[in-house]
Amino acid sequence: RVEDCQLKLKHWAGPRVEDCQLKLKHWAEPRVESYCQLKLKHWAEPRVEDCQLKLKHWAESRVEDFQLKLKHWAGPRVEDCQLKLKHWAEPRVENCQLKLKNWAEPRVEDCQLKLKHRAEP
Repeated sequence: RVEDCQLKLKHWAGPRVEDCQLKLKHWAEPRVESYCQLKLKHWAEPRVEDCQLKLKHWAESRVEDFQLKLKHWAGPRVEDCQLKLKHWAEPRVENCQLKLKNWAEPRVEDCQLKLKHRAEP
């Protein structure tokens, strides 16, 4: 009778236990996933923001440092280039002005003389 009772209990309880496990699994899985995702999101978001902020601060300081280095490197080179250009251009400009003056003066004088002769009766 005990064995018979155990067998009946097993046959009755087995499917109910499996059904209960299945229901529990279906109920629990989405809740576990949702809970885990929420916890992960809450854990990850501030860390991602912190990382982005650190990266921004790191990058900005490097950009500023690079700009400063570039300014210090370029400044004297630009000044040197301007000075060289000035030294190269000035005598050429003066030479060009002199040539223009030498070419124009006799022509202007000649023109003035011709005009004077025409004006005189």
